[in-house]
Amino acid sequence: MAAGRRRYEPLGRPPLSQRHLFEWLVALSAALRHIWLEPLDPLQVFRAAVLMALFVILLRTPDSSGDRAAGVFAVFGTLAVIGGIFWMPLCGLSIAWMAWRHSGRWPAVVMALLILPWDPWLAADLQWPLQVVTAELGGLLAGISPQYEMADPIHGDTVYLRIPCASFCSIPHHNVDVGQIAYEPFRINDQCAGLNQVEGLFALTGAVLLLLGQGLRHRQDLIFIAVAPVLAVIVNGVRVAMSVWLSRWVDRGPWEGWLHDLPSYIVFAIAVFVMAVIARRLAERQA
Repeated sequence: MAAGRRRYEPLGRPPLSQRHLFEWLVALSAALRHIWLEPLDPLQVFRAAVLMALFVILLRTPDSSGDRAAGVFAVFGTLAVIGGIFWMPLCGLSIAWMAWRHSGRWPAVVMALLILPWDPWLAADLQWPLQVVTAELGGLLAGISPQYEMADPIHGDTVYLRIPCASFCSIPHHNVDVGQIAYEPFRINDQCAGLNQVEGLFALTGAVLLLLGQGLRHRQDLIFIAVAPVLAVIVNGVRVAMSVWLSRWVDRGPWEGWLHDLPSYIVFAIAVFVMAVIARRLAERQA
C-alpha cells in the first residue's frame, strides 16, 4: 500500500490521500455551514443531500486525478478550499474543482455547483418565463387555453388554467363576480414554475451519469447535462396536464392533494428511468 494512503475496503472506496481527504472534510464542513446560514433558500435540505451524495459517489469512483492534483493545481485547490470557508461561491467552486480533480467528469462538477443557492439568485428572472412555458405546455396537453393576469404592460403577474368546477364545487354561482361562473383558476404559481424540477433533474442526471454512465465521453456528458433543464420543463408541463386529466376523471380540483403531487413523481421517475437506461446502454457500447 502506498505511503500516506488508506483503504476502506468494506465501503468499496478507492485510495484517498490524506491531504485530499482533509481538503474534502474542510470543504464539506464549510459548505454545510453556508447552506445552513442561507435563510432565503427553500432547498437547503436538497443541497445538503446532493453534496453528501456527490461525496459518497466520488469515494466509490476510481481516482483519475493524475496531473490535475500536482503542482500549481494543488496550490490553487488548497487556497480555494481555505477561501471557501469564508465565501460561499468560492466554496462551491472549490468543491467543483475537487470533484473534477478526482473524477474528470462534468456531471460531478454540475452536482458540486448545485450546493450554491441558485433559487434565491435566479428565481426573480426565471420563474415567470418558466410559469408561462409550463402553463402553455400543460394547457396544450389538457386542451385548455391559459389565462393571464397582467400586473403591468410588460411583465405578467400570474397565469392559470380555467378548470370547470360545477361537478365538485358546493358554492352556488361560484366566481360569478369575476365572470367565471362554475370555473376555478388552477394557478401556475412560483412553486409550480419548475425551477425546483430543473435543479432536481440536474442532480439526478449527474448521479446517473457518474453511477451508470462510467466510460462516457465528455461530449456525451455535456449532451445529457444540456438536455436536463429542457426535459425538466417538459416534465413539469406534462405533470400539470396529468393533474388536469385526473381531476376530470375523479371530479375534483387538480390542485387537491394527490392529484397535484402524484403526477409529478410519476413523470419525474419515468424521465429519470429513461435517462438511466440510455446512459447505461451508451456506456456499454463504449466498453
